[in-house]
Amino acid sequence: MAITLPMIKKEIDELRSDFNNLKKLIASSSSTSGQINPDLSDKLDQIIDKIKKTSVSSNEAEAKLIKGNKIANDKHEARLELNGKNEDSIFSPVGYYFYDNKIYIYDRFKPETSIDLLRQYHFLKVVKTEEGEYKLAFCNQSGHEFHGILDDYEHINPVDIKSTKNIDLAKYYNKNHSHPSFALKASDNNYSNSQQHGVDVYEIGNGEKKVGSLIDEFGYYDSQNKFHYFNNYLGTQIYDPLSFTITKGDNQCFLHQMKEGTNNVDSTNDAMACSLVEYVANYVNGVYF
Repeated sequence: MAITLPMIKKEIDELRSDFNNLKKLIASSSSTSGQINPDLSDKLDQIIDKIKKTSVSSNEAEAKLIKGNKIANDKHEARLELNGKNEDSIFSPVGYYFYDNKIYIYDRFKPETSIDLLRQYHFLKVVKTEEGEYKLAFCNQSGHEFHGILDDYEHINPVDIKSTKNIDLAKYYNKNHSHPSFALKASDNNYSNSQQHGVDVYEIGNGEKKVGSLIDEFGYYDSQNKFHYFNNYLGTQIYDPLSFTITKGDNQCFLHQMKEGTNNVDSTNDAMACSLVEYVANYVNGVYF
């Protein structure tokens, strides 16, 4: 659940009321020793604790990856528990890669699904759904959408672009309307032991600045409650249940914390852990903050 201005205002109003009540209690206290009596001390501690929690909650989110429903043999979805509330599955089964000058869309659990996009459709434009959400659609340079695609794969969610800072799609929608906002290019490096490349996303104009990459990572829990994380560049890593402290803002791994069980993980010196932290931060900053 996102922190909203009305929620923050409510917290501030409650704190203001607490302080006013505390002032009345202090004024009515007959103590002349210079010491706060125990009742007042307890109330003050409660208010200070509330201030700390309010400050942290507006800038940080506590996230856990928990085992969800079964999705295949010995594979269970990895669901995100955000500040104690169970959210959606965080890993999409849909992936994207470049091969032989084409972009391929595939589904990890539907091997029969493989959609290839010719070069003229290597662009993305921002569309607004009937529900008022901003998403991305494959299109040509004139903004005409590619329609030879099933509904499940027609649109790309904002969090499906992994970037150092989340992209404000509304800004591009208002600026470019039905024209493409982004161009898609093959990543410089190919995947490990493969001729496939990742799909990088570049802003059209402004020197075609790279803004991120289409996701092609996946994670799941097995029946033994072990979390499996797969990255096409780095391979596979297995973890005990994971938790994260995600800070509002950039998604770079050094800004966030990761724990495996009760042990801290130094993601800055572990490429696999760094990639996973940035994936989670990309999602949390995209849907929560």
